Amino acid sequence: MPDGTIPQVSHSPKLAARWRVATNRCASTGIFDVLTISENFWNIEFWQQFVATILGVVLGIPAGLWLNRRQERQDVKKSSQERNARRSQLRRIICTATDSNRQIVMHLREHIDKNIVFFNVDTTVLDSTSAAKYELLDDLAACLAVDALRFHLHTLYREIELLLRVSFDGSLMALTTEKDGKELPTQQHLRTRLIQTIQSKLTGLETECRELVSLLGPQD
Repeated sequence: MPDGTIPQVSHSPKLAARWRVATNRCASTGIFDVLTISENFWNIEFWQQFVATILGVVLGIPAGLWLNRRQERQDVKKSSQERNARRSQLRRIICTATDSNRQIVMHLREHIDKNIVFFNVDTTVLDSTSAAKYELLDDLAACLAVDALRFHLHTLYREIELLLRVSFDGSLMALTTEKDGKELPTQQHLRTRLIQTIQSKLTGLETECRELVSLLGPQD
């Protein structure tokens, strides 16, 4: 019953005694639970742990976000430094290769009409970096200038290779070509034409190489 009284029943006294014991046990347990809750509520250690948990949540989230942003900034900075290093390296490589070809062009200009030349320009570096430069240089004018020089060097390379083959092609020695009413050996005629074609390009190529080296010079 709500007031704790034993209901009037017509059973034996033993049943009434058992009912009284059960009711007292429930009442004592409820009081104990209330006392336990009250004791925990005023427990200092409980509040210390509670406050620590709240502070951990309140301070931990901003701190985590700050650390994450800091790491992202460091990653971006590191990536930028690596990109700048690769850009500088690429500039130096292209400049070195271009200057080397400029010197080869100078030697060609001096010897092309006097001797059979067995050396040629080298486009290995310009070919291997043809795509990378557009990603790293961030300078469209410089990239286009490199590609223009690369094309001109390729053309010169093929002409020098052809000149070398013509110079040693035995099948041409027996042939003749008419020029200005005279018959000239076809081999000599072809060599002369090729040499003139090559010579007409060498001065411009030397200037082009020099200008490109100046354009891609040290910018660190």
